[in-house]
Amino acid sequence: MKQLLKLGRVRLVLRPLRNLHKNEAGKYVPMGKTIEETYKKVDSLEHVLLRPDMYVGSVESSKEKMWVFDSETTKFVQKEIEFIPALYKIYDEILVNAADNKVRDPNQNMIKVDIDTENNKISVLNNGRGIPIEIHKEHGVYVPELIFGHMMTSSNYDESEKKTTGGRNGYGAKLCNIFSKEFTVETANKNLGKRLTVTWTGNMKKKGNAVIKSFSKDDYTKITFTPDLGRFAMTHLSNDMVSLFRKRAYDIAGTTPGVSVFLDGQRIGFNKKDPFKDYCNMYIKGQLLDTGKEVTLIYEKPDNKEAKGRWDVGFAISDTGFQNVSFVNSINTSKGGQHVNVVADQLVKKLEETVNKKNKGGLAVKAHQIKSHCWIFVNSQIENPAFDSQTKETLTLVKSKHGSKPILSDAFIKKVEKSGVVETITNFMKFKENQAKGKIGGKKQKKVTILKLDDAPEAGKTRSKDCTLILTEGDSAKTAALAGVSSMADLKRYYGVFPLRGKLLNAREAGHQQLTKNEEIKNIIQAMGFDFKKKYDNNDDLKSLRYGRLMIMTDQDVDGSHIKGLIINFLHHFWPNMIRGPTVQQFITPIVKVFLKKDENKPNCKKTNFYSLPEFNKWQREVPNLDAYRVEYYKGLGTSGPEEFKEYFQDIQRHRIPFRYSGAVCDERIKMAFARDLVDDRKEWLTEYMGEVERRVEAGEDELTLYDREQINYVTYKDFVDKELVIFSHESCLRAIPCAADGLKPGQRKVLWTCFKRNDKSKVKVAQLSGAVSEMSAYHHGEVSLMETIIKLAQNYVGANNVNLLEPFGQFGSRRVGGKDHAAARYIFTKLTPIARKLYPESDDALFKRNYDDNKMVEPTHYCPIVPMVLVNGSAGIGTGWSTNIPNHNIRDCIKNIRRMIGGKEPLEITPFYEGFRGKIEILAPGRAVSFGEIALLESDVVEITELPPQVWTDDYKQKLMKMQGGTDDKGKDLPKLIEDFDNNSSHDRVKFIVTLSPTQMREARKQGLHEYFGLVKPMCFTNTMVLFNHLGKLTVYNDTTAIVKDHFELRKTYYKKRHSFLLDKMEARVHFITNRARFILENIEKKITVMNVKRKAIEATLKERGYASDPVKAWEKKVKREQNLSLSDDEDENLDEQDRADAKSDYQYLLKDLVDLEKSLDKIQEDFKKMQQSSSSGKSKGKGKKDTSIEPSQLGEYIDPQISEARKKTIMRSGVKSEPKAKKEPKVKAEPKVKAEKIKKEAKVKKEADESPSKIRKTAKGKNPWETDSDDDSDGEDFDFNADKSSDEEVIAKKPSSRGKKRALSSDVESKPVAKKQGTIIDAFKKASTKPKKAAKESSQSTIDESSQQTTASSNFIDSDSEDDFVPAKKKTAKAASKKKAALESSDDEDADESFNLAARNKPSRGRATKKYNFSTDEDSDLD
Repeated sequence: MKQLLKLGRVRLVLRPLRNLHKNEAGKYVPMGKTIEETYKKVDSLEHVLLRPDMYVGSVESSKEKMWVFDSETTKFVQKEIEFIPALYKIYDEILVNAADNKVRDPNQNMIKVDIDTENNKISVLNNGRGIPIEIHKEHGVYVPELIFGHMMTSSNYDESEKKTTGGRNGYGAKLCNIFSKEFTVETANKNLGKRLTVTWTGNMKKKGNAVIKSFSKDDYTKITFTPDLGRFAMTHLSNDMVSLFRKRAYDIAGTTPGVSVFLDGQRIGFNKKDPFKDYCNMYIKGQLLDTGKEVTLIYEKPDNKEAKGRWDVGFAISDTGFQNVSFVNSINTSKGGQHVNVVADQLVKKLEETVNKKNKGGLAVKAHQIKSHCWIFVNSQIENPAFDSQTKETLTLVKSKHGSKPILSDAFIKKVEKSGVVETITNFMKFKENQAKGKIGGKKQKKVTILKLDDAPEAGKTRSKDCTLILTEGDSAKTAALAGVSSMADLKRYYGVFPLRGKLLNAREAGHQQLTKNEEIKNIIQAMGFDFKKKYDNNDDLKSLRYGRLMIMTDQDVDGSHIKGLIINFLHHFWPNMIRGPTVQQFITPIVKVFLKKDENKPNCKKTNFYSLPEFNKWQREVPNLDAYRVEYYKGLGTSGPEEFKEYFQDIQRHRIPFRYSGAVCDERIKMAFARDLVDDRKEWLTEYMGEVERRVEAGEDELTLYDREQINYVTYKDFVDKELVIFSHESCLRAIPCAADGLKPGQRKVLWTCFKRNDKSKVKVAQLSGAVSEMSAYHHGEVSLMETIIKLAQNYVGANNVNLLEPFGQFGSRRVGGKDHAAARYIFTKLTPIARKLYPESDDALFKRNYDDNKMVEPTHYCPIVPMVLVNGSAGIGTGWSTNIPNHNIRDCIKNIRRMIGGKEPLEITPFYEGFRGKIEILAPGRAVSFGEIALLESDVVEITELPPQVWTDDYKQKLMKMQGGTDDKGKDLPKLIEDFDNNSSHDRVKFIVTLSPTQMREARKQGLHEYFGLVKPMCFTNTMVLFNHLGKLTVYNDTTAIVKDHFELRKTYYKKRHSFLLDKMEARVHFITNRARFILENIEKKITVMNVKRKAIEATLKERGYASDPVKAWEKKVKREQNLSLSDDEDENLDEQDRADAKSDYQYLLKDLVDLEKSLDKIQEDFKKMQQSSSSGKSKGKGKKDTSIEPSQLGEYIDPQISEARKKTIMRSGVKSEPKAKKEPKVKAEPKVKAEKIKKEAKVKKEADESPSKIRKTAKGKNPWETDSDDDSDGEDFDFNADKSSDEEVIAKKPSSRGKKRALSSDVESKPVAKKQGTIIDAFKKASTKPKKAAKESSQSTIDESSQQTTASSNFIDSDSEDDFVPAKKKTAKAASKKKAALESSDDEDADESFNLAARNKPSRGRATKKYNFSTDEDSDLD
């Protein structure tokens, strides 16, 4: 028992221990809540009340800056308000339900919102289809009770159904019911004839009985609720909450088109069709930007198919950061989301391109910087939207699931760009740039650490305004300046020296990165103490500089003038007010020094200094005893020694010339000289200068000069630009733009003249030749550029020279990288090509006026080759204000044009031609052409590319193909996959890519056209780009190739006359010389003159008395030297053979002789190359001489005819019009007389014309010379009868025979015509018969036909039947057609068949053959041989 009691006590003790725990003192104390009290389960209703922030947001009062409706101004205003997010959300749920009903019932046209602030009651009514008043069979309650009184009930749970409503999770209106004291649903259904009213109270915990009555009017649903303000710590609806509620009603009105929204009985007056536009205007109404301009709205409803009716987009400028007003299915997404990004990304991408283009060179704008200036309005209908939370502030549904995507139109984008946002962003970026510039800005301090700066001891101190920083051109000039400064005693403390490394950056057009990373500019800023925040328009700012003066010391040449201009431009761009003071100066040195030869060795030899060449030339003409003086030229600062610089600085007032500001015209001139967008102004400026120079030359006046021997007090910036800097600009054009007379730039002419003078028979190193050119021709620029010039003259790969004037021995570059892969100049050799002297005859050398440089005669001002070489090898270059771009042309076409003009006919337009090019070139219009590469179809999904357009290099194209394989570019952007794979079998001079495509890719390629798909179409636009210097040194714009040919022909004719006169004068001098010598011998024999034991003076007196002339040959040589500014070599061959004498007497027969000799040389080069190919391909031993077929086109490939769509043609026709500004004040080339076109007939007709052989050229009846044209009597249109093959326009794929299979054209969806026809022979292209048949002529014609018929079709052309000015390749004739042609021509007595020539592009070589190095086509010209 005791044990039991004991056990019972133990139980009594243990039971209470279950709710106790022992504390630190060892005593038992109560534990607190029970397990049941700690862990609870509540229903969904209680959960909402306990955790409202999870469903409706915070129930605590919050202060935020929000948009609310201002009843006084009737607009939206943004202000800080105190509101409760949860209360706002439950109100919003009821409004969204009313708007959603519009989606379910399109006939709904009204929503009424009433806010009773006295009773804290809100009601929302819509007149859409009512809720079904039926009992739900599964849950046994009326449907309205189920929807509004039961949690997790919704009609949006079917994920397979695409809905654009706001409801989604099944909470919605139930949340409003839960947080309301009273919640009443009233709905009417006309079809059922019932109206149901049911009320919940006590936070949806108590439901009243449903009251159902009969009803016969229109459907409606009305929700009336009284928020439980106690749960929100409120007693009544505050004004802030009411204004927010009212604004939300306006939201519904603006985002629900077709619905009239009434607020407290008043209709919100938005346009019923496009209410969102009116809604957006309520935000910007009365808004002003920082600039004072009103904010304007740009609105659009995207009309692309999938987005139509689902999206509304608006844009306005924001100066308070990125803003968005966005809605998804009438839900206000205050924080935006993916739907806003869809619109913003498109805008940002376009604006980024525009801003970076406008702010070119500045800081690159980033996406977030653009968005910070944007205010975007979006109203969207999204399918099954997903949000970040039940508060639905951010749309998280990915873009691909929106159900639609708005595509902003170009018109909308342009309106946005013109709204001022581009200027706003650009100004913002410039502000950021200025902030960054502040980091590199200088300040006044005693010591700065700058490499190579010899700082003035007083710089940065109290007397810094008296200090001068001398900027020199290079280190050698710095040494000279320091020598001069050292002679100034105490004043040397105020002079610092800093050398420049070459030319300064053009700061006006430089980018931000260029400026901040340019060490030269940073050093000048630090040395001077320039601050970007100051304007330097007052004394205080100027005193803050480390140096009060900036002196520029450069060479007295055009490049030195350019350096001065660049420094002035740098200062004017950043601190325009600075140049208005005396801050900027220049230091000039003599360019020529003259002294008496007898005083040369005297210690105090008096020297006369000249500071400009015009001044010296004037003195030279006036001085009576020029031979008594010694002349020394000082082109660079380095020519003067230290002692001379000491003299300069001791007389510093004479050599220091300050710049002076003379008004706004100085600002305009500086900007004009260096601003990129003032190209037209620079053209006019240069044209006026060249006109003034020409006028002075004609009037015999001296050249313009800025400096003379007299003291110069100052130079205005305007005079500096107009009289000194303009000379550099003119010189830059001379360096970049060739002369039309010889097709050479000055550097090329110096090289060619040196080679002619050296006449090397063996090859010489390029580096050695470069040195010889510098020595003999007074070349004043860098050796590297001179070596590059020599190398480019020798390059002969496809796309380089058609006729290289120097021979390449070694690696001179290839078409792989455009010649940049050439070896170093010390490893490669060159010499003149045999054809060079055929083009530039040696007999012309004595006719050209020579340049005078460094006190010696150098190369001619220009040559005059027998054909216009500027067309043969083309030209490209960019000068100041002007640029040139002329494609290559066939030399034989140029020869034929010259022959036409000799025959009194007009020249024909020439098609561009590149030696060795296997593709095709088609003329689209005058000045516009298009070139095609070569592509063939090997298999259904494999193509072979065997030629690229001219000057598209192999490695560049390989990079293009690599990008077409997909992946990402350098900026991380995805690249589309256009091909599957490719193999590169190209060599240094041949192209061969095997490309594999997928079926889908091949379909797209066929649709687009294979040539365009693979980038094998290259537009060639040379409208207004045929800019050249004529033989008088005047810049001229040529309209077409015929204008160049005419100009060259007239000049060449003049030089033939000069040569004729020159030879006659030379022979006359020789005759007088021989006659006098013979007479002297006879009279000496006859003892009329005695020379034995007679003094020389006596003999000379006797000779003079008897009428002997002085040495006629020497007198003639002196005369030539005086008139032509050249000296003749003593060992020149003065004897002429009989043929030369005959040619000299046969009028212009020798002109034809030059052309024939040139063609024979071309033929010899071609024949030698053929033999070399044959010998290399016929090797018998294995591995030697074996032809490399891996780079040859595949024999089984199906050649694809080049095609181009009409849309692409229009694009090419429009290209270049705006990019190449029209020349100002340039003489226009007279338009060519139009040639009447012959009608095209199905069969060729034979037309006769009078026989006129070039060997029988004579004066016409009107007294005209043979080279003069007469459009009235000799019309080109009456000379020939043309025949062109017609192709059916109905053919989509034209198949033609090819050396490696069938050819066919892959057309795109756009109709396009074949670009060119297969070329035939000259014999096939023309039929001509003489009206007066002669036997001799017939035999000559027969011989010509027999020889021509053996030529290949690859070397022949014909003129288009429409006009002689248009050229297209001919179709390949069948054997039968060819025989008919031959028979017809054999019966012709025409001796002038050689004049029927084609100037079109040559037909591509056979795809199975190797490309020839020289592909000169030959035509037998029996009349001229």
